[in-house]
Amino acid sequence: MTFIHPELRPPLEAPWSPEWDLALTRARNENTFADQNVAVSGTALHVSRAGEMEIRVWRPTDNQPTFLIYAIHGGGYTAGRARYDDQRNAEMALEFNAVVVSPDYRLAPEHPFPTPPEDCLSGLTWAIQQFPDLPIFLYGDSAGSGLVETVAAWHLDNDGRALAGLICLEPALDPLAGTRSMTTYANGPMWSHEKALRSWECYLGGQHHSELPRLIDRVESENFPPILVFVNPVDPLRDEGIEWALALADVGAKIELHLMQGTYHSALSISGTRTWRRVQNTIHDFIDIFHLSDNRAADPAGTES
Repeated sequence: MTFIHPELRPPLEAPWSPEWDLALTRARNENTFADQNVAVSGTALHVSRAGEMEIRVWRPTDNQPTFLIYAIHGGGYTAGRARYDDQRNAEMALEFNAVVVSPDYRLAPEHPFPTPPEDCLSGLTWAIQQFPDLPIFLYGDSAGSGLVETVAAWHLDNDGRALAGLICLEPALDPLAGTRSMTTYANGPMWSHEKALRSWECYLGGQHHSELPRLIDRVESENFPPILVFVNPVDPLRDEGIEWALALADVGAKIELHLMQGTYHSALSISGTRTWRRVQNTIHDFIDIFHLSDNRAADPAGTES
């Protein structure tokens, strides 16, 4: 019997289906967030545009931000909106004293690869121009993490400004959906083998998966960023995240892999849970390592005042 942490069980009581129904999923999401009114004390939202794309920017109001978190939403490459993540992004802005920028990229199947990551790369360019002095972390959840990999790979190809790190929750990376966890948790909870296959079909739009850029092919890059990965024990996506992290570790990437007890797909960042607090604390440690590395680069002798 699989273990689900007690605090994470209530969301599983809401209706959901392992079968693919994109129209229903989009309608249900829109209904869920129709009356959302996010108000996290100490934060403010500014809505801007990069070309035709909406960009949502959360920032702390009482302190000068120290970092920029470029947060790409999930949704199986076919659903989701940047505004659906307002609560989480506002909390991150306050928790990490960061500007949190989230692009409302176009979705498959109407806009298959490469349009979604091209939109996200355009949004990243906008963020760099708007906040040129802030270290940048890319953040993604599920398909958002898959887009983080593509955006980071293209950014490295373009010799862009060094990224401080990548933060990838429950990454969706395997178009073949052929791992053991895809069989073990074929019917969820929250995600399924059928949904994975259908979402990849929509996203690729008839293109071969070899067209997707992969970070492992760029690990020798001078600016290759450190990576923080979270996977869930009860998740069809679990093993592809683990295999990705191990493969990157084997070729020398700076990478951390965390598996939180009792979590399932979409459970890592539920507001108000101890699980989300543990994830935040781990991200804090990851950011602190960046600070330490940055300080040592500035003072290689390690002298103290």
